[in-house]
Amino acid sequence: MNKRHNQNGNQKKPGNASKDDTKLAHTQETPVNDTTVKDNPMDLIQRLQTCFQSQETDLKALRNEIQRLEDTLKDTLEQSQADIFGLNNAIKTLESSSQSLREELQTKAEAMTELENQHGDKVLEYETGIKTSKKETEKLQAKVKELNSVIQAGGITTEVLKLDFEKERSTYRTEVESMKAMILELQQKNMSKEIEAKSEPSNIYKSIPSASKDKIDADCENCVLQSVQINYMKVDLAVLSRSLYQNSIGIISGLHHKTHDGGIQTVEPTLTPMQIERKVIWLDSLFQMVEGRMSSQNNGSPNYRVHVKRWQNSYSYLENLEISQVLFCECAMLHTFRLKDRAEITNLTNALSAQKIETINCQEKLIASHSKVVDGLKEEAKIKHTKEKIKQEKLEDDHQEAIHSLKTSYEAQIAQLKTDIVALNTSCETRFIELEKEHLPYRDIAERILAREFEWCKPPRERNEGIMYQGNLAAHGGNCHAVLKRTELSPNDGDDEWFKHWKLGHTGQNMGDLIVENLLNKLSG
Repeated sequence: MNKRHNQNGNQKKPGNASKDDTKLAHTQETPVNDTTVKDNPMDLIQRLQTCFQSQETDLKALRNEIQRLEDTLKDTLEQSQADIFGLNNAIKTLESSSQSLREELQTKAEAMTELENQHGDKVLEYETGIKTSKKETEKLQAKVKELNSVIQAGGITTEVLKLDFEKERSTYRTEVESMKAMILELQQKNMSKEIEAKSEPSNIYKSIPSASKDKIDADCENCVLQSVQINYMKVDLAVLSRSLYQNSIGIISGLHHKTHDGGIQTVEPTLTPMQIERKVIWLDSLFQMVEGRMSSQNNGSPNYRVHVKRWQNSYSYLENLEISQVLFCECAMLHTFRLKDRAEITNLTNALSAQKIETINCQEKLIASHSKVVDGLKEEAKIKHTKEKIKQEKLEDDHQEAIHSLKTSYEAQIAQLKTDIVALNTSCETRFIELEKEHLPYRDIAERILAREFEWCKPPRERNEGIMYQGNLAAHGGNCHAVLKRTELSPNDGDDEWFKHWKLGHTGQNMGDLIVENLLNKLSG
């Protein structure tokens, strides 16, 4: 049954295909040259071999890639561990350095507090001096800043003027060049027209046989250039004469040397009152030109060109030169003052640095002296501590010796007292034994006498004759001196008190002990 079942189970149904069948079908679906498996089985085997080889190569590549990734992972782990170890060491070193720095800062703060306590007045004076010096330096720095701003403004104005002058000169040159070119063209055109218009005789060419056409053209060009130069000079002279005639006031009337405080010599222009008023005007126009230039750069407004044309129409070339001279003199003066201020600043900085060095040296000396004082105080404190320690040890030794001696003496006294107590106890015991031996017969006699007296207290019919007989014998036949004496003194008074202790002895107490106690009391009394 099992074999048959296995055989039936191993058989494949036509409807269900396994994985191997699907792979085989996939390989069979794309045959080479459309040949079937039955016709060409070797091709199938080769394909399977190539498939297996490709799978093996892929597996090898995957294994190599996995190994490489594992190696890189190990390397990264080792590197990270090394980095973590280095970071931990760095953190530990930083913590130790921070701890040492904290300790140093704490010691320095303590030293500074002690120094402040010792040299408080000097420190306050020094701080006030530093504050005053800081205020002076701040004032000087403010002055230096103002001078620098003034110098920068002067430099900016000079640069602006130079740039404007260069631009105007370049524009003027370009205009002159264009005018020259235009004049040359016009002259050439006019000459060509005149030459064409003139009807010259035929013998002209015969009169100048040696002159060529190139030479004639060169002579014409030279003539034109000379005429242009003459016209240009005439125009310049006309402009100069017009500017001198229109502006007879001028910009400056001359230059002179001036010596300032500190032996500084500068060149300054000499100005008349009219020239001073005119200086205000052209300075205002320069300021407007600068503002127009800035606005044209930012917004593209045409104000700058308007101001430039106005300047060109108002001032001639000579006046521009004089204005540049005035500005140069002012800039040179500012430069000299700036150099002087720089020298003063350097001197002040050197003085401040020297003062700082002196203060640092004083502080170092104070710290050194304070450290010496502190070391001395520490040594004194150590010496005092050692002395006190020696004294304490000596006192402790003396105290221990006194305690030991007292202990020995007390122990001897205690031993002696113990021996005395033992001796007293033994003597007391022996004495009690002796007393008991001495009073033992008296005890028997007393008991018999008391029993007889007790019987006497009873009614006559209840009395015991034997007890009375024994009591009489003990009392010497009734003639006991003690009984007789007592009956003589108080025959009817105090009988109950006489027999009280004996009666109590019969109820639970020892009669002999009570009798002995009474006898001892009587003996002691």
